[in-house]
Amino acid sequence: MKNKLFCLRQWSRVIAVLTVIESLCFLRFWGKLAFFPALSMSLAAGCASLLVLPVTYEGERLTLAFQIMLCALVPLTVLPGLSHAVSVLICSVPPLALLVYRSVTKYLSVDALFSDNSARSELEDVSRLLWLALFLTALLLHSIADGKALLEGLSTAVFAALFPALYYRAYTGRSLTVPASVEEKIYSRQAQLRRMNCPGEDDAARMERIYSLAVSYMENQKPFLSRQFRMDDLAMELGTNRTYLSHTINRMSGKGFPQFVNGYRVKYALELIESDPGIKVKDLAIMCGYNNAVTFSLAFETITGEPPGKYCQKISAEAALRDSSARIRKTAVKKHRTVSAETAPEAPSSSGEREQGCQVLSS
Repeated sequence: MKNKLFCLRQWSRVIAVLTVIESLCFLRFWGKLAFFPALSMSLAAGCASLLVLPVTYEGERLTLAFQIMLCALVPLTVLPGLSHAVSVLICSVPPLALLVYRSVTKYLSVDALFSDNSARSELEDVSRLLWLALFLTALLLHSIADGKALLEGLSTAVFAALFPALYYRAYTGRSLTVPASVEEKIYSRQAQLRRMNCPGEDDAARMERIYSLAVSYMENQKPFLSRQFRMDDLAMELGTNRTYLSHTINRMSGKGFPQFVNGYRVKYALELIESDPGIKVKDLAIMCGYNNAVTFSLAFETITGEPPGKYCQKISAEAALRDSSARIRKTAVKKHRTVSAETAPEAPSSSGEREQGCQVLSS
C-alpha cells in the first residue's frame, strides 16, 4: 500500500505540474487572458489536481483518472462563448464531487470508522478540509475580481503560495496542519495501538503480554525517574486504560502500582549507592524520582529493611574494608617479592665458576 501511494504521489506531482503548464499556455496564448488571471487559473487547476490525492483509508484508482480528466478539461476554459465562471467551475466542481464521494463512502463503511488507522485518517481528513477551504477562498477571490487588480493580485498570491504547499504535502505525505513532532507522535501511537490489538487473544495472555511490555518499558526507558510519572502515562504508552493496567500489575506481580514503581526506584537507588556510597539521601531521592527524602526513606526501608543513610554507611564501610584489604594484599605481595629477590642464590658469572661448582658437586 505504501509503495502504491508513493508511486501515486510521484505521478500526481508530475500531472499537477503539467496541468499548470498546459493551463497557462491555453489561457495566456489561446484565450488571450492577462498574465495574472491566466496564472491564477493555471495554479488553481494544479491545486485541484493535488487536492484529490487519497489518504490512508482511500483507494487510489480514481485519483489518476480524475487528474487526467482535469487536464483534458482545461482547453474548454478558452472556448468562445464561455464565461469566466466556467473556468472556476471546472477547477472547483470536479474535486468537490470526488471528495464528497469519498467522504460518503467512508461514513457508509463502519469498518473504516473503527480501523487501526482511524486516528491518522481523521488527521488527514481535517487537513484536507482546511486546504480545501483555502483553495475555495482563493477561487472566490478570483471569481469576484472582475478586472480589479488588487483582488486579482491577491488571488494569484494565494494560489502561488497554495500550490507549492500542496506539492510539498504530496511529496512528503505530511498533513502540514500540525507540527511534524505532533504528527509523528500520532503515527507512532497509532502503530503502537495496532501492535497492541491482537484479535482472539484471551485475557490471561493479554495480561501477560501487557505486563511484559510494562516491565520492558520500565527497565529500558526508566520513566520512573520523573517525579511526574503516573499510571496514566504508562497506560497511554502501552495502549490500555489505567483500570486494566492496575489490575494487570496487581495480578502479575502481587503489587499495587505505587509498590511496582517503588521497586524500580529503589533498585536504581541501590545502583547509585554502589557507585557512590557517599551520596546524600536528599540527592538520592530526587535522582530516583521522589518529591522528598521522607517518602524515599520509607519506600527504601520497606524494600531493603534498613534506612538509606544506614545502608550508605554500610556500603561505605564495606568499600573502605575492601580498599584496606586490597592495600594490605598489595603490600604483602610487594614484600614477598623483595624477600625472595634477596634470598635467591646468585647465578655463576663465568664458565670457571661453573666448572668449580661442578667439581665440588662431584666430590
